[in-house]
Amino acid sequence: MSLNLPCSSLQLFVFLLPCLGGYVSEVRVSPEVVRSGDTITLECMYQENQKVDSVKWFRKIDEFFTYTPGKLDPIRLFDLPGVHVDATRSDARVVTLRNVSLETSGMYRCEVTDAGSYAVAFQTTNISVYELPTSQPTITMWPDVLATTLDGELPRIYHFNCSSPFSSPPANLTFYLYDDEVPRRMLIPYKGMVDSTGRLKTSVLGLRVSSDEVKLGRLEVKCESSIDQIYTQASHKYVNLLPEEKPKESQMKKQRPASSIPSYTSRQGKFFLSSVFREDLRGEIDHSFPGFRFQVGEEIGFVHGQRVSPCSWPLSPS
Repeated sequence: MSLNLPCSSLQLFVFLLPCLGGYVSEVRVSPEVVRSGDTITLECMYQENQKVDSVKWFRKIDEFFTYTPGKLDPIRLFDLPGVHVDATRSDARVVTLRNVSLETSGMYRCEVTDAGSYAVAFQTTNISVYELPTSQPTITMWPDVLATTLDGELPRIYHFNCSSPFSSPPANLTFYLYDDEVPRRMLIPYKGMVDSTGRLKTSVLGLRVSSDEVKLGRLEVKCESSIDQIYTQASHKYVNLLPEEKPKESQMKKQRPASSIPSYTSRQGKFFLSSVFREDLRGEIDHSFPGFRFQVGEEIGFVHGQRVSPCSWPLSPS
């Protein structure tokens, strides 16, 4: 003998309701990875042929959206910080949220009330909004300029810091030396800074490199910043520890800055540059003699053993 028992009040609030004409199977979020500023959709999955009295959406315990079929204006919205519903793209199954932020994060619940039995079924999902770093990580070396010890030797320990800008959650930092991940014993963990809202945090990690780790007089350090599987950025720093060869005195005498202003001599009311006038120096010459206009003439020969070109010099500023 079988017994036909009515639905209990407890049965009405479980995930799968045999007494309900349908049930809520899941709540889908698209895209799956939510970044600050994105537009996302929440889809409440229940049977296609199910007749519903209402569909309600909550963040935690706060209702922000209700859809009631059959009404002239079926959509009703409730103000909730961080939840901005696009009513033109929302209906009985889908709710669209625009310009999401960290405040949007939380547990969301879709609640469906059956039109016949008024039984209620629901399903929940969690939304986490990511605030990604605005730039790649920064590597600094201490000291910034390599200093030798009193006996002229290079330091025995080299210190590096890697920092990643504010984000939520904080970025994970990983150091690499010559493309190999460094062991934990070489790392120095630091506490990051928290912004004024208390939601964003920086990440900082230190690295100590012994001179015994140096290869061929050169350090190659990489810092990688990552957040879950959605964000990865890296920075590199190359440090040459070998002393640079100083140029010989004879070479220094021959060197002349390409952008230096040539000297000039005066003859017959005109100024003559003591080297060939180059068009790429015109802006620099004009800057050095403001208010006067120079005009390149034809090469006329040599002055004091150097090739010259004439430039007209007006009596009054241009």
